[in-house]
Amino acid sequence: MIVLLQDTGSAIELTLPLGQFGRPGPYGPWFESLGPARVSNPAGRVPSVLLFEDVDGPIALVGCTAKSHRYSLSTGQGRLRADFAVLGARNEKYAKINGVRASMPILSAWTQLKSVQFDVSYDSRGRAENALIHLDSLEQIRLDRGVNLGLRPTWATSTDEKAGSFTAHDVVQLMTASKRPRAWQDHLDPIMAIRELTMLSAWHPFGFTEVRVNRGDDPEKVLSGDAIGDKWASVASYRLPEHNSWGKDPRFLFSFPDIGVAGVRRWLRIRKTFTRTFGPLVSLLDQGNSYAETKLLQSGLAIEALGHQLLLEKGKVKEGKRNSASYWDATEAILEDTPFKPVQDPSEWKTRSAVTYRGVKHADNEKPEQLDILNAHRENVLMMRFWLASRLGTSRAVLEARLQLDPLYPPYELA
Repeated sequence: MIVLLQDTGSAIELTLPLGQFGRPGPYGPWFESLGPARVSNPAGRVPSVLLFEDVDGPIALVGCTAKSHRYSLSTGQGRLRADFAVLGARNEKYAKINGVRASMPILSAWTQLKSVQFDVSYDSRGRAENALIHLDSLEQIRLDRGVNLGLRPTWATSTDEKAGSFTAHDVVQLMTASKRPRAWQDHLDPIMAIRELTMLSAWHPFGFTEVRVNRGDDPEKVLSGDAIGDKWASVASYRLPEHNSWGKDPRFLFSFPDIGVAGVRRWLRIRKTFTRTFGPLVSLLDQGNSYAETKLLQSGLAIEALGHQLLLEKGKVKEGKRNSASYWDATEAILEDTPFKPVQDPSEWKTRSAVTYRGVKHADNEKPEQLDILNAHRENVLMMRFWLASRLGTSRAVLEARLQLDPLYPPYELA
């Protein structure tokens, strides 16, 4: 059977041949749910994992779903979409995995972990005489017990014989490991949590250059068939944000040395408790450009959620009780719980934030000026990020020093 595997630029898709109209063949039931009758046929459900091999080797498609199908009088075809393509996978059990290694370039700068050291010797005139490059992988740093989330400092090199160049650079990978295979989401969720933490620190979107996965029962083998160690198979996916080079070096509000392992563990707990705050904030970065009104509404919702959760912590509101706290109460709770406030006049921020939010949200309120909307959103995000930095253990001295360097510090002004 001939199939077509495509990377469309936005999805990984597999096209299968089907039988003719009325005689769909063995794969036809996979697509019955897409027809006008929306037939539910559990026996004909698309397998979660499909394994096949082409001239480049075996591939496992994970998280497969039916997307479309069409027939003519003589033939037909169906199109599947996969969440992940595992290159080199040799069994169909990849619905669950034992580990992930993910490379995210921003981690080297954020963690400040160095595996590459340069030693340069100079002559009596101050000219470089020789240089030594030391490449030493540091010990792994364990961040969380769940799936043994950790940081794996290492290094990478490249050579260009034509240019006569040699390059060595630091790499810090995120890794997970579990004795029994677990669902992809169990491994990826804590990795995405660290991505979100770096994004909130720099207020900039970041992504991955490489993701690899491991299954203990699919080891690396030589031609004889003998296993020679764990296999870390490369993964292609559009569910994982891709790395894009940044123009200016990111400026972090807090870094790994500022908060340490304890701060990362606090973040993993905060992320679960304050989902309705930091979910909208991170999605603002992932969405890219959007209307100023949309941004303000989203940051305003996050302000309400953060303040409400803080009031719950203090017992000032009850869980599940509607309209128990106003937007004003939420901003007040945030200010009380933020040791170092990044706005000049906190009381004025409360008023600006509330008035602008109401003006955008409710049609019977006066619509704010565009500049006021942008600055209200900017201050909202600043307040929530500084609240988070304090909760994670960043010192007041560090926050004071970083404020004027933060990308959200300068107010928007008319050109």
